[in-house]
Amino acid sequence: MFFANKVILVEGEEDIIAILATGRELSLFREFPEELGVTIVSTGSKQEMPKFMKILNSFRIPYIILHELDGNPNSDDSRRIRELLNDNREVTIPLRLEDSVGHQGHFQRAYYAKKYFENPDNITNEFKEIITAMF
Repeated sequence: MFFANKVILVEGEEDIIAILATGRELSLFREFPEELGVTIVSTGSKQEMPKFMKILNSFRIPYIILHELDGNPNSDDSRRIRELLNDNREVTIPLRLEDSVGHQGHFQRAYYAKKYFENPDNITNEFKEIITAMF
């Protein structure tokens, strides 16, 4: 992340899989966003995201947050994230990743996300708009 032109912070590995599949489908990049100088970093959870933001802010590395609001845009976690943004951006998902791509339930593990996104038809227009806003 220290050598990226821009960083995208996400909660988990499933988010990375979704971004990669959608970015490829939209021809934003061929294989990986690093082609554009963009690195995606999984923070592990929404609660851990502020730690990464503080580091990026300290080094003045620009970033974008893929922010899942979980239906509660005014939660303490969301408030903390917004307070640390500085001049960086957040792209929000109103509920969860799974909801924005039409998946019932939770991906549970990266394997299920990989299997789901193998089919480009599973990428909704709503999620395509979210990814386009990030790039």
